Amino acid sequence: HALFIDSMLHTTIGLLCGVLYSGAATALEVYNLGAFCSLTLGLASALWALRTFGNEKVVFYRESSAGAGMALSRCAYFIGKVLADLPKIFMLPGYFLLVVYGFLGLSMHTSPLYTVLLSLAFNATGLGYFLSVVLDAAQAQLATVVLCLVMHNFGGGVGLTLPDIDRMG
Repeated sequence: HALFIDSMLHTTIGLLCGVLYSGAATALEVYNLGAFCSLTLGLASALWALRTFGNEKVVFYRESSAGAGMALSRCAYFIGKVLADLPKIFMLPGYFLLVVYGFLGLSMHTSPLYTVLLSLAFNATGLGYFLSVVLDAAQAQLATVVLCLVMHNFGGGVGLTLPDIDRMG
């Protein structure tokens, strides 16, 4: 059920990006497309990752305690949950790319695009994991949205090149 919803979310944001930027021809439009795609895909990937640890935090703490629980290894639990999410991490950016690529009519090969989207989704998923462990569910959702927007404003909206920086002095 959750995988279907996440797949539909990634397909929908791919559809949104594709419809908004279909026929992007100028360098500025392509740059804006990249910035918007990074924001939407990063936000969607970080938000689904919140469910991985956030929903069962209380059960994990109880079961990992030495006296009352089963004394589960925290490191093994974390690695196991991340390994269980790896197929999802690899699959969801693919849904996004299929829809965006179809709308944009690009002629380049999809492997470089998929590699970029995969690394973005992998990093955003790590942010979601971290926030779901550190904060409670409601605060983690709000912090994820705020951090994704702040990081996008700092890095996603600036298109400076090295010559531009050299001219600034």
